[in-house]
Amino acid sequence: MTRLIAGLALVSVLLTACAQSSGSGQSPSAGRPPVSVALSCPSPILSRVTESNRTGGAVPDGVRITSVIRCRVGSPPVTARGAGGVIQERATGTPTALLAALRQPDQAAASNQVCPAIGQILPYVILVDSTGKGWLPWLPRNSCKLVQPGVTEALNALPFRLVRNTPAIR
Repeated sequence: MTRLIAGLALVSVLLTACAQSSGSGQSPSAGRPPVSVALSCPSPILSRVTESNRTGGAVPDGVRITSVIRCRVGSPPVTARGAGGVIQERATGTPTALLAALRQPDQAAASNQVCPAIGQILPYVILVDSTGKGWLPWLPRNSCKLVQPGVTEALNALPFRLVRNTPAIR
């Protein structure tokens, strides 16, 4: 019985934490300056992905985005070079749907909202402009502080091609 009560108390604390407001509904990047980055996947990738979750900025006004670089941790099929570690992919062309999704505001949580108790590893995304400069965008969040589905859908719809696979095992 004591375990049941302790378990219910833990669930209550988690649900209360998730129900707190996550924003005002304003664009989170509105007050954030654009963040310029190198055109390659950072190493170590996991610490940079965590950092990019907090430090992305606004998509600069007046620049023309011509491609998108996506860095992710994963394992494509094992090759003679080893298993996948950090995968760098690139999609060329104007990512209209992605840019529209990136300009959406963060969504505020409703009172007493229940959110899933999950973590999310976000891709490290670099927007490349027509001058060859890279920009780290803020990825708008939903009311549970997860990346909005429209961002993920627009990103996954891009025609990425493998640029580099840095094996975790060499």
